[in-house]
Formats: sequence, structure tokens, C-alpha cells
Amino acid sequence: MTITDFLSRLEVVKDRGDGRYSARCPAHQDQDPSLSVRDGEKGVLLHCWAGCDLSAIANKLGIEIKDLFHNSQPDPRQRREAIQRRAKERAAQRAVDKAKGRNTDLLKHAEYLVQSARGMTIDTWTSAQLDKRLNCLADAYAVLWGEHHEQH
Repeated sequence: MTITDFLSRLEVVKDRGDGRYSARCPAHQDQDPSLSVRDGEKGVLLHCWAGCDLSAIANKLGIEIKDLFHNSQPDPRQRREAIQRRAKERAAQRAVDKAKGRNTDLLKHAEYLVQSARGMTIDTWTSAQLDKRLNCLADAYAVLWGEHHEQH
């Protein structure tokens, strides 16, 4: 079973970044996500911070513990396909995490540019300097404006 397959069986899944997730534990009445999930080398790793054991969680999801391991398929071809699917999922997750990191850096830089422009005196700037700095500020503002609207 891949981590995507496993996560699709859970409720209120939150991506914590770096291949880590939290969700409501199916084995108890969970109001806040107490189940930690991540993709390990050999399978899906999980831990319920409320103390539910692995067999109770698997039972509630209608799976067996062995299903959590990537090499649980008896057929070598199915095992190979599962490993390939897992490799693709991990590569996709790394790309998403990398993009999120770049976006965070871009937002920090944009915020810095906007904050540092406050109170500046532009009387002594040449037209070229003014044009360059205003273009940078316009780009920074556009980034921050877009982020604000994605959140609301």
C-alpha cells in the first residue's frame, strides 16, 4: 500500500511537509488529528498520540498490518510495481516540498522589500533607480497580494 492509498482512507488529513501527515485516528473518537503518518523506507509508518495500537487502527480501516509494508505483495511483479509507484510518489512529494520552500523564500524576500521601502526618500534617485526599485516593489506586492488571496 502506498501512502496515498493509506491517506485516502483517513479523515481530516493535514500535510505537515517533508512527507509527514496528521489525521484523525479511526480507532477512537478523535476531535483533533492525533494520528501521525509518514512514508518510511519499508512502508507506511503511523503513530496515534492518544495511544491506539496499530492493530486497532488497521482493523478500523479494514486492512491488515502487512498491507502497510511496500513489499507485502506476494507476486514479484506486483511488488516491483508497488515500489515504482512509491518512488514516483516520493519524487512528486519532494518536488512539492521544494516548491513550497521556494515560495516561502520568495514571500520572505517580498515582505522584506516592501518593509524596507517604507520611509525612504526618493528625491535623490535617478529615473533609472526609481524605475528599478518601483518594479521590484511592484513584483513583491504582486507576490504578497497573491498569497493573501490564496489564504482567503
